[in-house]
Amino acid sequence: MKVVKQYLNIWIRVIIRCCMRILYILPIRSNRIIFESFEGLGYNCSLKYISEYFHEKDPSIELVWAFVHPDQFDSIPGIVRVKYKSLKWLYYRITSKVVIFNTNLIIYIPRRKNQLFINTWHAGGAYKRTSVPVGSDIFLNWCFRTMASSEISIYLSSSELFTKYNIMEAHSYTGEILNAGLPRNDMFFDEKKIADNNQKIRQAYGIDRNTLVVLYAPTFRGIVHHGKKIEQELDIPITIHALEQRYHRSVKMLVRYHHWDKNNYGLYEDAISVSEYPDMQELLCCADVLITDYSSSIWDYALTGRPCFLYVPDLHKYADIERGLYMPIETWAGIICKNMEELQKKIITLDEDQCRRIAKNHLETYGSYETGHATEIIYNRINNFLKRT
Repeated sequence: MKVVKQYLNIWIRVIIRCCMRILYILPIRSNRIIFESFEGLGYNCSLKYISEYFHEKDPSIELVWAFVHPDQFDSIPGIVRVKYKSLKWLYYRITSKVVIFNTNLIIYIPRRKNQLFINTWHAGGAYKRTSVPVGSDIFLNWCFRTMASSEISIYLSSSELFTKYNIMEAHSYTGEILNAGLPRNDMFFDEKKIADNNQKIRQAYGIDRNTLVVLYAPTFRGIVHHGKKIEQELDIPITIHALEQRYHRSVKMLVRYHHWDKNNYGLYEDAISVSEYPDMQELLCCADVLITDYSSSIWDYALTGRPCFLYVPDLHKYADIERGLYMPIETWAGIICKNMEELQKKIITLDEDQCRRIAKNHLETYGSYETGHATEIIYNRINNFLKRT
């Protein structure tokens, strides 16, 4: 019965894809780009920085953003807002010259011959295995093969191992790969931008400049969109006390759960919830210390060389049973802590020079493509495409 249902899902989408071709009578607009970040959930990630760069460099380009809740983004200059999965969105998707996204695509809208589809993805490095393991799932196999063979024109890569594991292995993609790094990470090569974002976050949450900021940012557990609650949460008071002992400064903890994690977590008075803050990179600029687990923020934060702790009490369960890892956690850019006792001890004895060495070695081992010029590179690549066609 399951196999029949999977084949039925495939045929439904094949029929819809064929019907969608009727809309090809609508002309493609040569100056129109549409952005879809996290399936319309936000104005963020690498797409935000590509869009802003185009707005600054070439105002003649029409920048369309698809949002689940467009009214929440009415203050953003230079963009056209459309409701994700609406008829208006469908019109803009069909008529845009360039489509830029950072997750898997809606498979029932085929790419037109003269369109450029760019997948920036939403992570760097090669950590937890991407998406749901396909295995013998006929429907998922078809979706991934279709996306890889006909829907993606360019895949953006942050490193050699990201290309190997995330792009080629997980998504079976063999097309054009742009080895440029991630536009969202360009800021980490600009000291002024880091300082400006640091000040921006501190002002937003009332944190003075002498206070040490630690960001706790775990990833989700379980299957995407059906996340389970983190079983062994970080003990915030103990962590803050250890940081105070190490740095001899007041400490403020920012807590950010993954946007797919909809569980309710309790917070203490010394912690501030920043889960709703739209831009993770700005938070990373502010963080003096990062505590995470299997999150791709490890990659982004390694570019700063600042201390990163991997709090992973469920390592065996997560790595060997639930999700799986591409590379051994010992190769990651963080200090591994399997319980609160280890975390407390390693914070108090922290060597920041060692952290910088770990981060540098991690980036080199994974073959980083990050140079601080990713936005410019992809801007030029799109411009060349627009001029050719």
